[in-house]
Amino acid sequence: MSCYLKWPDTSSLYGLRDRTILELIYSTGMRRSEVIKLETRDIQFDQGILLVRQAKGNKDRLIPIGSRP
Repeated sequence: MSCYLKWPDTSSLYGLRDRTILELIYSTGMRRSEVIKLETRDIQFDQGILLVRQAKGNKDRLIPIGSRP
């Protein structure tokens, strides 16, 4: 029996959502609970900043983000 992680099928909206979440967690180091609380108003694409509200220790933190190459 082999166990492996299958990459989400990006041909569906749910697969695209799942891939985005996986890439966000991997590239930023965000915790699952932080991703769950994330709202669209917390992402500032023009400034390249992601605001994580009430992270560990109930402190807000900013994460730099960039465009995908």
